Amino acid sequence: MTCHAWKGDQCVEEYGRHIKRALTVWEKLRPIYFPAVRRAIGVDLDVVEYAIVVHDLGKLAKAYQVGRRGEYRHEVVSAYFAYKGLEPVVGDEIAAVVAAAVLLHHEPILTSAYISGLGERYLPIYAVRKMLEEHDLSPACDPLAEAGDAVNKYPELKKELERWGNGGLTPRDMLEVVKEIVVQTAVGDSARLHAMRAKAAAVLYPLVVSDSVAAHVGRSLCGCDERDKKGTKIVDLALKGAEPLDVEALRRELC
Repeated sequence: MTCHAWKGDQCVEEYGRHIKRALTVWEKLRPIYFPAVRRAIGVDLDVVEYAIVVHDLGKLAKAYQVGRRGEYRHEVVSAYFAYKGLEPVVGDEIAAVVAAAVLLHHEPILTSAYISGLGERYLPIYAVRKMLEEHDLSPACDPLAEAGDAVNKYPELKKELERWGNGGLTPRDMLEVVKEIVVQTAVGDSARLHAMRAKAAAVLYPLVVSDSVAAHVGRSLCGCDERDKKGTKIVDLALKGAEPLDVEALRRELC
């Protein structure tokens, strides 16, 4: 079975193709943003590239691929892999920063589903636990095959995907990591929290632009889904001069 990153009435975008498209967009943005990201994060590893590789891994779960999704949010599962694949390499603090960016890459939807919709001010762990326990988190397809060659650069991530594919992950495993991400990024004195939020934002912005532009070009401009030619506000701004991106060049490369 081949998994999809997005499926509409008229369009199916394969998972692996979306990741490749997002990485292509990041390659165009990288000369502008990577020096600043490296200064903010304090490591030489391209954490934006890593975030793109992992940001939609949660979509490989049966909860996303098969049947009704209900309250399932793929970002939560993706954040687990973001943290576990990076923590042995850069430590828990930076891993939590990158995982937080992955967790928040669809922040308005996550906020609506798990925060404002429940009358909360922050992401409630009980809602995350309920979601993880009530949905089928087993992979609908081979995680390593879907992740493609990009995962070979990250051996710890590869181990986690193998473990997932072999049925070795539980909702409890994922919940404990999400709790660690929340503690690392939301608990502490104000100076530390400001620094952690700035670091997460440094990863989040280029991740969202790369993801959003790749999705828009792949699903709309490539002729897959003709209904939405404008895209989100982020896409509209990015393709109208806010970023060094040429629409026609992207169409030629990504379609």
